[in-house]
Amino acid sequence: MALFVGTDIGGTFTDIVGYDSTRGALSFGKTLSTPKDLVQGVMTCLDDIGIDPREVDILKHGTTQIINTLLERTGARTALITTKGFRDVVEIGRASRPLAFDLDYRRPPPLVPAHMRLNCPSVSVPTAPCSSRCATKTWNGWPSNWSAWMSGPWQSRC
Repeated sequence: MALFVGTDIGGTFTDIVGYDSTRGALSFGKTLSTPKDLVQGVMTCLDDIGIDPREVDILKHGTTQIINTLLERTGARTALITTKGFRDVVEIGRASRPLAFDLDYRRPPPLVPAHMRLNCPSVSVPTAPCSSRCATKTWNGWPSNWSAWMSGPWQSRC
């Protein structure tokens, strides 16, 4: 049989549930999250409910850390590179209003402001590395004062 574990790391608490299919036993645990070492919260939960991590057959993990960081705007500076013509989609959204009859409703500011979004001509070259998909001349569209900003720590996602 198998030992299944599910964990959720939240902004305040880390929750865990374990299911031992051999014994038909469920175990539940909760501890304070450890923002500087998220794994420590999971390990503490496992220890609290008496599960040896080496015996876990299947682990399912979820977290609200990323969405919290985005919504609270506490993460790193963020730029967005989109296919030409789609730069403002993140701001336009679906053109609907959550409160249709509230005439005073104002959308929250976009997660990536307009001056941090760049259009890139679409190039469909599946074997090209992420950084080479936009022609170098495209980067000339960035404001000149970005050179210092761009030297910071970056993570790219394609």
